[in-house]
Amino acid sequence: MGAALYSSATNDGQTPCHVLLVEDNDSDARLIGILLARSRPTAVVTRCPSVGEALEQRTSEFAVILTDLNLPDSAGADTVSRLATAFVGTPIVALTTDDALGLECISVGAQDFIPKTELTAGALRRAVDFSIGRATQIRQTEIASRQDSLTGLLNRAAFDEAAQALLTQLGEERLPFVIFFDINSFKDINDVHGHATGDAVLIAVAEKLRATVRAQDIVCRWGGDEFTV
Repeated sequence: MGAALYSSATNDGQTPCHVLLVEDNDSDARLIGILLARSRPTAVVTRCPSVGEALEQRTSEFAVILTDLNLPDSAGADTVSRLATAFVGTPIVALTTDDALGLECISVGAQDFIPKTELTAGALRRAVDFSIGRATQIRQTEIASRQDSLTGLLNRAAFDEAAQALLTQLGEERLPFVIFFDINSFKDINDVHGHATGDAVLIAVAEKLRATVRAQDIVCRWGGDEFTV
């Protein structure tokens, strides 16, 4: 059976908030839909009655996943674990029967939980807002840890990781070509014109690299005035 779709969003130009609801109980699903309509009028809900059907939606993008933990094909924290594996980076709110189970769900990938006995429009809004915000912070932290803060290119650690993955993918029969270069007389640019000008040169080189390389190429600021492709 395909996923049932319904929307509480109004046609006022606001960006819709796409929600994946994994719930097999029709009454509970209707209640959650009503609460979402009250707490988040832009919600567009895709409902799936099982984890299996939810996994069929993994090519779609959702702002948040709300999931029951007593489903026909999954139960307890395993439900969250399966969804977190399939929807990497998408925040998950577990609808639980008790706090202990909710904490277990957080340990395997949920951002937050709501006991079903405490399910209100306000509680739902707080949990959804918190989960989306926390997931965004985690994503930004991950990006920052892999990105050179000045040029926006990959940093050395991210390049090493991406290069290793590429080598594994290519195998022993094919080897990639690596270009390693630096900027001539870059120290003189800094000494004569100042570090702000030096930074502008690094940014310009990075932009030129982005415009020149292919989409599949890995571009990195190795450090200082050194770059790798």
